[in-house]
Amino acid sequence: MCWLINFEYDFEPVHYCLFIKRSLNIGLNVKNISLIKLITFIVLLSQFLFGCDEKKSNPEAPAEPAISTVPSAVDEFDDPEWETNKGTSFWQQASWMQNDTQMDVDRCQANNGCLELTVLPGTPYRGGSIQTRNDKWSYGRWEASLKPSPVRGVLNSMFTDDWNGKSYEEVDIEFLTRTFGKDKGSVHLALHEDGKTNYWWEDVLLAFNPSDTFHVWAIQILPDSVSWFVDRQLLRTFVYNDEFSLTAPYQFFFNAWTKEEWINGPPATRAVYLIDWVRFYPWNGP
Repeated sequence: MCWLINFEYDFEPVHYCLFIKRSLNIGLNVKNISLIKLITFIVLLSQFLFGCDEKKSNPEAPAEPAISTVPSAVDEFDDPEWETNKGTSFWQQASWMQNDTQMDVDRCQANNGCLELTVLPGTPYRGGSIQTRNDKWSYGRWEASLKPSPVRGVLNSMFTDDWNGKSYEEVDIEFLTRTFGKDKGSVHLALHEDGKTNYWWEDVLLAFNPSDTFHVWAIQILPDSVSWFVDRQLLRTFVYNDEFSLTAPYQFFFNAWTKEEWINGPPATRAVYLIDWVRFYPWNGP
């Protein structure tokens, strides 16, 4: 048997097995065997001593963000009386214009365990939108199980915005259904604030069609960065700089809307955006 032992400290790596092979070539006798045993003992001892020291000197892994493992807000959209309970106490169903699309409570309803946001075909543009009544949300992670509409010509979103504030800081996850195809699609990620619309954005290509099934999407807002996830896998991270950072309290939104420019709307048929559940995990840092 031949063991491979590397020296990686003050000299180049050598293979101890070569020594054994060479010993075999010259013939093994009592003296050679004793020498092999002695060298083996020294090598193993040095590996143990230096190896332990090396491990102790390794820096610790970066700490995970101090985000609670228990959500402080949850909506499963499965309450038969949702509209008169969380639909009015936690959420506000929009009935006004957003992005040239007329929103209506009838197109923002909880049915069959999901929130349904509907965009109707044709013009005028008609969609659905919902937002938290509380605009005091801060750092943490929003997660939601989403199934965008497969119908071309609509935009389905999940985002934060301090529309009631002055900075208009906004973090977006947006699905343009025109990008969906067989086993492919993209998601539009963006950051905005007052005077800095589209300060940062990226269309991230996906190896799946987001409308085929539910996926868990997340926005994580921390004091130093924003990150986006799908199915708990990191998509992108934006680290704050001297020009852009998120500090304002905000509201959380889902909406479904359309227009001709960029979205290629309106849709030819009724388009329904499904939200199975949403959760917020607060940041517990200093």
